[in-house]
Formats: sequence, C-alpha cells, structure tokens
Amino acid sequence: MADKIAIVTGSSSGIAMLTAIELAKNGFKVVASMRDLERRARLDEAASTAQVTGQLDIRRLDVTDFNAIPGFVQQVVGDYGRVDVLINNAGFAVAGFAEDMKLDEIRLQFETNFFGQVALTQAVLPTMRRQRAGHIIMVSSISGLHGASRSAATPLQSLRWKVGASRCAWK
Repeated sequence: MADKIAIVTGSSSGIAMLTAIELAKNGFKVVASMRDLERRARLDEAASTAQVTGQLDIRRLDVTDFNAIPGFVQQVVGDYGRVDVLINNAGFAVAGFAEDMKLDEIRLQFETNFFGQVALTQAVLPTMRRQRAGHIIMVSSISGLHGASRSAATPLQSLRWKVGASRCAWK
C-alpha cells in the first residue's frame, strides 16, 4: 500500500480524465469515477497509451446519489486503506435564456456541481482527519467570471466558480 490514493470524479472526459492519467503516471493509484461506465473508453485508451492501466481503478459514481456516496468512500478506504487526494471535478453546464430554462435542469446542475462536491467532501473528510493528511481539490469553471449575458446559467456558473474560489473555507 505504498501508493498514494486519489479519487477523481467526472473522469470520463476532459480535465478529470487527463488529471487521472497524470496522477497515475506520477505513482498514484487513481479511483477514477464516472456516472456512466459506458463512457469509459476514452479513459481506457488514454491509460493504455500512457501505460498506466494498472494504476487506475474505474468505478461508477453518480455524485447526485447522495445515499451511495458514503458507501463509495468506505469501499475505497476498505480496498486501499486511505484516501490522500479527492479531486471534485464532476459537473456540467446548462445554458440558455432564463425564461427558457427548466427548473429541473437547474436543480440537477446544483445537485451535481455544488451539492455533489459537498457530499463527497463530507464523506472523505473523516478518513483524511484520521490520517491527519489529505488534499481536496475543487475544480470549477472560469465561466463564473465570464458568463453569457441574459443567461440563467450565469448565476449557476458563478456558484460553481465560487465553490472553487472558497475552497480554503473547507480547512
């Protein structure tokens, strides 16, 4: 168990996928999570190209399934004995004019982009406190600073940015 253990959410694409690969290349055992395991092909291909497939443990996690999050973290801790890094990256953007946005879409965005990060952070903190070590990284969006005008998504993007900007409050 010499490897450092990292959990990376939203690993099916983008920044999280590249982060998972880079962490694996640097000796981390990476629990790369995603909502839909059918979308893992790009991660598998990138891991194969980087020759780090053995460093990845790809698991399903929907960060809006708040009842499943504690069990997910317990399973990771049970399998590896620790969690050294949590990278909260799962998230998505909803765009459109305020009057055209469906409240359910906005609610799901908040559930994913904000409450999912909070729930996963709450679940991993007891382990990190017991270890007396750990890092939590909140990935956010620059769109919070430069949102589209007349868009309902602008305040939501600002919230996602504020989550990242206020990461120091989690200490």
